[in-house]
Amino acid sequence: MTKSFERGIKYPSVAVIVLNYNGKSLVDESLGSLLRQKYPNYQIYLADDASTDNSVEYVRRKYPKVKIIKSSRNLGPAGISNYAVARTRENYVVLMSEDMKFDKNCVSELMRGITSDSSVGICTSVLVRHDKDPNTGIYYIDNAGGELDMYGFGMQHDPWKPFDKYPKEIQEVFFSYGGSFIISRELFNEAGGFDGKFWGLSDDIDLSWRVRLLGYKIIANPRSFLYHHISPSLGKLGKVRTRYLSERNSLRMLIKNYALETLFWVLPRYLVLELGEMLYFLIKRRPDLSYSVLSAVSWNLHTFPDTLRERRRIQASRVVYDEEIVKLLSKKSYKLKIFSAANSYVDAK
Repeated sequence: MTKSFERGIKYPSVAVIVLNYNGKSLVDESLGSLLRQKYPNYQIYLADDASTDNSVEYVRRKYPKVKIIKSSRNLGPAGISNYAVARTRENYVVLMSEDMKFDKNCVSELMRGITSDSSVGICTSVLVRHDKDPNTGIYYIDNAGGELDMYGFGMQHDPWKPFDKYPKEIQEVFFSYGGSFIISRELFNEAGGFDGKFWGLSDDIDLSWRVRLLGYKIIANPRSFLYHHISPSLGKLGKVRTRYLSERNSLRMLIKNYALETLFWVLPRYLVLELGEMLYFLIKRRPDLSYSVLSAVSWNLHTFPDTLRERRRIQASRVVYDEEIVKLLSKKSYKLKIFSAANSYVDAK
């Protein structure tokens, strides 16, 4: 793939796509900060996922420079991202959530990161927690990209680090969260975009993994940063729905992206972890959470023919072997690492 900047374009065009679902109360902060970006060649799009709060009408009236892409039905974060990218034409695509306030150099620093090396496939911003800690008066990092374990469970890179003391050098991470990242249109299409069957959760990890299989790396540029309201939309899903989506998507991701010999090694261990989680939920008298894990496995059995087709496509186009991928993954389960916090998760109503 030849990047646009290598073809003599000083400032390649950028489509800044803001995903929105009933985010009327949030768009003023996000769009206002995006309209003040220093990068000279970008267009803002609001990709609306069938909102019902009149946010589209509000944006159309108050922000005439923002172009509207509206879906007539709810597609989920993965689906609306694909829908929006297909309806833009700029050289690069920046995908962002509506629950953020962006530093004025956020887009220009994303572009600097993505063009810093021809081996870079995705550059992510650093997401800073929206409000200062009331006890310390410090802004803390939510994530600077993410790390992944062998079983498809992601973990934030450098969470809770004080942002004012955080090193400003570009660093490699395994994946980018969906909150704010840049990718060339050419590579997005080559990788196949987001997996629309995911709806949401792990769709960002899956895309990053497939970009890596095509021979590119993922980086985080701390000079591209924003202030993030922590997952207001995710909280609306509820614990059972979140558990279900997370488990079903992780399993599909593993089946699609691992080589066969690696999958034979990982999959039995993954299923043992799932069984242990189900038993734990039953002991804690949360059969609904236990059933959500079982439902995730059942969904994968039902959709296995489609997963197999996607797997064949991905495996046929990959240029990086699992020996290189596995070097970047944690051999210990991140799920077990944070399971000590499961009591509060399970018992919370």
